[in-house]
Amino acid sequence: LTIPDQVTHITFKAFKDCKNLQSITLGKGIGRIGDNIFENCINLRDIYMKAVQCPQMSLHAFDRNVPCDRITLHVPNDVVDMYKGMIPWNKFNVVGK
Repeated sequence: LTIPDQVTHITFKAFKDCKNLQSITLGKGIGRIGDNIFENCINLRDIYMKAVQCPQMSLHAFDRNVPCDRITLHVPNDVVDMYKGMIPWNKFNVVGK
């Protein structure tokens, strides 16, 4: 699944119960992420983030059965340290691309 660069926010529980979702690419325009967007997305393994600024979100954006410790967050090389230092992004395995 790829979210286009023109999308600026993802709403509350947008992908709730998408148990077949394994990978998602979030476009450069994402500035806000709602609570529990990936609730029960138990097979999510890769998030490709194009945004160079960490999107605003609550601490609960990735709650409810999201296996954060098994998800790799792929971010632009220049911002790896920023994402590693931001909650809740630091729950993931953050790597540069």
